[in-house]
Amino acid sequence: MRYVGFIQIPVPLIRYGINHNLVKELQLLAAFKFVGSGKIHKDSSEFKAAIELLGVKDKRTIEKRLLAIQNLGWVSLSSKSGYYFISGFEKLKKQYAFKGQKAAVCELGALKKFREFVDGALISENINGQKLYYNYLLPKQKRAAAINKGAARKLKSASLQVAPPYYGLSNKSISKLLKCCLSVACERKQAAANAGFIKTIKKRRVISYLYRPDYKIRMAFSGTESEAIIRFEVVKRKNKNLIMVFEQLHDEIVPLIHIRRCKRP
Repeated sequence: MRYVGFIQIPVPLIRYGINHNLVKELQLLAAFKFVGSGKIHKDSSEFKAAIELLGVKDKRTIEKRLLAIQNLGWVSLSSKSGYYFISGFEKLKKQYAFKGQKAAVCELGALKKFREFVDGALISENINGQKLYYNYLLPKQKRAAAINKGAARKLKSASLQVAPPYYGLSNKSISKLLKCCLSVACERKQAAANAGFIKTIKKRRVISYLYRPDYKIRMAFSGTESEAIIRFEVVKRKNKNLIMVFEQLHDEIVPLIHIRRCKRP
């Protein structure tokens, strides 16, 4: 069986799948894309290969997902010919009135870790958006403001913005992005990293070094609007054990999924 090397899944469709709990259905659609050219017979080797890519043994589970993607209009079955007709991604973008041309490159191996892939894709797209804004769009706006008084007035608040020291997302932001609670957001971010779709780098800000514990420091941050996470760690400095007090910052996130801007058809 010959498979397509990769497919490009529109980021808005990935977001729709996550928001509407349709990740498994989107995984099945992706499997069809890897083996077919637009239509697959229900008794063909291509159809069987697509199902095998999912690693799902239960026939009822497959039938349930097939029915779901038919109801969604992602595929249609001709009862007369026995062929499944697979909707193109451009057709689905029109069906849902999706805007934007960004797509995540999905390789065959990602199908077995599809939940981690789609999570990593949305996180990667967000990080890329931050980089685009601070490295290109904001400087461009500032240059325009320097020669245009009207633009300068509009950019008054933006002129105070500076690029962050690194690019990442807090667990709270990830929970909003992936539509889940904080604890689950942390688990899904780590799962995407373990699967190789993003890279996370721990970040912290040292507050002070103590000779003995002082838990009042942590109390100083509690009961305030600050979401700072204060931690303690024993470190060695000049042959002496000291207690390092630091604020745990959100991770730096490095995208490992290629997000492409596709040309309009």
